[in-house]
Amino acid sequence: MKIKDISRLLVFFALLVLISSCASLTRTSKVKSTSMTPDYVRFDLYNDDFELLGEVEISYDARKYLGIFNYLDSLNNEYVEPRIIEKVNIEGMYDISLNKFMKRAAVKVIEEFPGADYYVPLYSKMTVQQMFLGRRYNEKMIIRAYKLKQE
Repeated sequence: MKIKDISRLLVFFALLVLISSCASLTRTSKVKSTSMTPDYVRFDLYNDDFELLGEVEISYDARKYLGIFNYLDSLNNEYVEPRIIEKVNIEGMYDISLNKFMKRAAVKVIEEFPGADYYVPLYSKMTVQQMFLGRRYNEKMIIRAYKLKQE
């Protein structure tokens, strides 16, 4: 390339940069402000603020073979239709930890107390019976349902 061609190319790019710099205009403003959200919010609830709706016992019976094959025998002492699966996740600030079979059994809690605001587990008990190349296990949990009192 000749020097004349290089200089024309440089002039072209300089004009292109000059035109593109004027193509958009950005304005920035700085305003001092503060958040009105409090750093600490306190909402006091006492036992008198809750109404006990009742408690429900949920359970399941299952078997496991060779450590990998699971078979569900019953949910809440009733026959299980293997093709129909309903699950419930009881979530909140701290989720109630339920395994996959207890999530299916917990449907009973929601059906009995659909208007509850809080569900609190009281205890959980698991019984395991070891077999040759497998095991049977049964788990029970009692969950209480509470509703906030209306004033």
